[in-house]
Amino acid sequence: TDHPGMGSLVHSVELLAAGEMVAIFPEGGICRDRVVHPLKPGVARIALEVKTIKPDADIKILPVSISYNQPYPGWGSEATVNIGQGINVLDYQQNSLKRETVRLTKTLSDRLKLLHEDQSP
Repeated sequence: TDHPGMGSLVHSVELLAAGEMVAIFPEGGICRDRVVHPLKPGVARIALEVKTIKPDADIKILPVSISYNQPYPGWGSEATVNIGQGINVLDYQQNSLKRETVRLTKTLSDRLKLLHEDQSP
């Protein structure tokens, strides 16, 4: 998760360009401390890359927060799932790819933090 292979990134772009959905943990993995950690730029980069090669693609990022009642959930554990407002990638094409990646990643981070706050005990 620290350095995803190029093949997995290319495959994600291909899936999205074909109209499929892709689920990605933008923090780079599962975090068990109930805090939103700094996001990796991969989600934004993949989405923006699809818009570059397929401008008519309707790409949206759907922020989802999952919280369990215990750090290592097992059978019968309780989970809370909050789904936020979709982020339209079309809104992130005014500047350079690098700037838009940073901006889109920040928007996703902000939305995830809002969702996570809604799950606080």
